[in-house]
Amino acid sequence: MDDAVGELLERYDVIKNLKKRDIPFVADWYQGGAELDENDTIEPMVKNGSLSMGFIGLAECLIVLTGKHHGESEKSQELGLEIIKTMRKRVDKAKKDTHLNISLFASPCESACYTLMNKTKKTFGVIPNVTDREYLTNSFHLPVSFKCDMKKKIDTEATYHLYCNAGAIFYVEAGDTPKFNPDGVLKLIQYMDKSGIVYGGLNWVQCFCKDCGYQGSFDGACPKCGSENIKVTE
Repeated sequence: MDDAVGELLERYDVIKNLKKRDIPFVADWYQGGAELDENDTIEPMVKNGSLSMGFIGLAECLIVLTGKHHGESEKSQELGLEIIKTMRKRVDKAKKDTHLNISLFASPCESACYTLMNKTKKTFGVIPNVTDREYLTNSFHLPVSFKCDMKKKIDTEATYHLYCNAGAIFYVEAGDTPKFNPDGVLKLIQYMDKSGIVYGGLNWVQCFCKDCGYQGSFDGACPKCGSENIKVTE
């Protein structure tokens, strides 16, 4: 984390010394740019921006440390929260020391999940339930292979949102289109809000029949006209 803070500050030092004339398009609309002369540095524009540090793979970390991830064990959940609290304290200290907006980001970075898994696997080999697949789990999310109901997922992940002040995302997978259950969707969203989820979503597979226009979640042929000319959006 010290290395990450150092890299953020090094990048900031490079960016802040750009002149307004170097980025005329951005300077025309970015906060504070209108008041600058062409030869002024853009530090007044970027000093209040975000310098965020992200993380992935909490689930795998906990499996290595305790044998179970935070959805399987209360002990693992407590340790997971302690880890993220410690990370938040570190970025808060950096923010206080530098007077810059250094913050903690629950990273939803698909490419890094794949790349860092490959590096981990090359370093430590194949570890059951840790490196025996192609990607690490996003941020503090429960592994996608872990089966649980929506309430369990919310209750486990919601608290982490409080410590990730640069952003966090939550989502649940629905087995079918929710358009036939608007009351259920509303209750789900309200429970997310009550639990502390700052940004949440509901995902499902949506199928479109190109012949009759029917939409829904179904396998194979269209249940309305029998057509197999189907477009599937996941």
